[in-house]
Amino acid sequence: MKKLCVFLAGLLLVGVTLAQAQTVRITGTVTSSEDGMPMPGVSVIVKGTTIGTATDANGKYEINVPVNAQTITVSFVGYVTQELPIAGRSVIDVVLATDVKQIDEVFVVAYGTAKKSSYTGSAGTVKEEQLQKIPSTNFTKALEGSVAGVQVTGGTGQPGSSSSIRIRGIGSVNASNAPLYVVDGAAYDGDINAIPNEDIESISVLKDAASAALYGARGANGVIMVTTKKGKMGKGQVTAKVNLGLTARSVPEYDRVSTNQWVEKQWEATRNYRMRAYGSTPEAAAIYSTNNLVGTVFGGYNPYDVGNTELVGTDGKLNPNAKLLYQDDWNDALSQTGLRQDYVVT
Repeated sequence: MKKLCVFLAGLLLVGVTLAQAQTVRITGTVTSSEDGMPMPGVSVIVKGTTIGTATDANGKYEINVPVNAQTITVSFVGYVTQELPIAGRSVIDVVLATDVKQIDEVFVVAYGTAKKSSYTGSAGTVKEEQLQKIPSTNFTKALEGSVAGVQVTGGTGQPGSSSSIRIRGIGSVNASNAPLYVVDGAAYDGDINAIPNEDIESISVLKDAASAALYGARGANGVIMVTTKKGKMGKGQVTAKVNLGLTARSVPEYDRVSTNQWVEKQWEATRNYRMRAYGSTPEAAAIYSTNNLVGTVFGGYNPYDVGNTELVGTDGKLNPNAKLLYQDDWNDALSQTGLRQDYVVT
């Protein structure tokens, strides 16, 4: 009996040894292509078999595969499945890429998020990738031409002024037609351009009656929901972005009369008006224009070093002895080439 037990134990040991000799141990790490972070819970299966395992919290895996196995399959929800040849390797590291086709677009709504496939209203989104392509610090420029049914009209041109946004036209004659802005779930009544584009993660635009159902009368003109970026776990990153631009006239400046020519033209216009409106003779109209040009037409403003009645003679010519005391020509200052600089560090 003792000999039989020893014999059976020997057979068992030989079987285990043979089984171990027929498998190969493979290890590796699975990471994401987006941020390089390890991915836990990823399935690693020997193709054509039921032999498999999953990655641990650090994205590492270990699997014993048959010596004749040729391929392992690595898969995870939302990522492209990869089939990798073993080819005698004992360490196989895998980088999984996001499968854009499998990710359903998500909208931010009143009390959370909703998938595009299940949302019954009309909505549009502007994602961070689109915002990065727009070289502007103006929030409203991000919506221009990005969402159907949203009309963006330029502002006054004053620095810092925002554009006018209308969602599906004008809904009221007397009341405001501006949409409701909601930033991170709270109604926002401040200047929307105070939020830098670099701080915005996504923009959702609710365009139909569903917005009124979610936000009441305040959402009657549509709702623009802004989700800002938040801190994320993982390896720290610092990003610096610099935008430089020039602003100049698109067409050349028109030819303009000089200050002396302008004074003479004003004298002539005053004389002609006096003859047409009051029936004055040319001589009387000329005298009136000479005596009243500065006091009446110019409002008492005389930039020359001669008296008011000595500025222009009755012949309509500027006094040759008149010299300008100062030149009020602000055109160069108003139309100079402007330099735009934008520095962002996140």
